[in-house]
Amino acid sequence: MDMPNDYKNTGILMLIAGIMNMIVSGIWMASSLCLCVNSWFTLVVAFAEIGVGAMILSGNKIPQAKIVSILGIVGGILSFSMMAVGLEVFATILLGKPEVEEYLNG
Repeated sequence: MDMPNDYKNTGILMLIAGIMNMIVSGIWMASSLCLCVNSWFTLVVAFAEIGVGAMILSGNKIPQAKIVSILGIVGGILSFSMMAVGLEVFATILLGKPEVEEYLNG
């Protein structure tokens, strides 16, 4: 079965959102001298988003991509990165489409 285009788009969205979360959490960490726990959480989640997005784009099936996407939403909210939140919400919607779920479960 070929990879659905919505799944590829999810990989792109997660990659962009992860980079945005990493930049924003880096700014927060630099301004607060690395004392904010939410910045560390967002940074870890950003690395997960980038990793999962890259694996999706390389053609791997990642059934846990929806979990990472939801964690990206939480990380974006904690670091006030609303653009990344919007991208992750759209990625979660794409991961919920029937053809993507069929591809991941098949």
